[in-house]
Amino acid sequence: MSEGLGLGTNAMAALVTRGCMEMSRISLALGGRASTMSGLSGVGDTFGTCFGPLSRNRNLGIRLGKGERLKDIVKEMSEVAEGVDTAYSLERILNRLDRRCNYLGLPRAHLE
Repeated sequence: MSEGLGLGTNAMAALVTRGCMEMSRISLALGGRASTMSGLSGVGDTFGTCFGPLSRNRNLGIRLGKGERLKDIVKEMSEVAEGVDTAYSLERILNRLDRRCNYLGLPRAHLE
């Protein structure tokens, strides 16, 4: 979304860095290992999603940042952007843990 908002590279790097920290905190709260989030299944997958030009989730986020509505984007997509369902699942998990992401939170308006 930051790219669609035109926030620039430094803002994107900051958001991804904080996002990785939040992933580690949530993983630890659920009994996971910090090493999992620092490997290919954590930051590796995150970097591919955030910076890969073919990433469906990245492209969806860019469009959200430009002001398009989620339901319109999803309706037009021929493939699934898994991050949409993941965002809803993450919100339920955080509510169950009675925790919120300390730095990012979920942009709820984009999920509706």
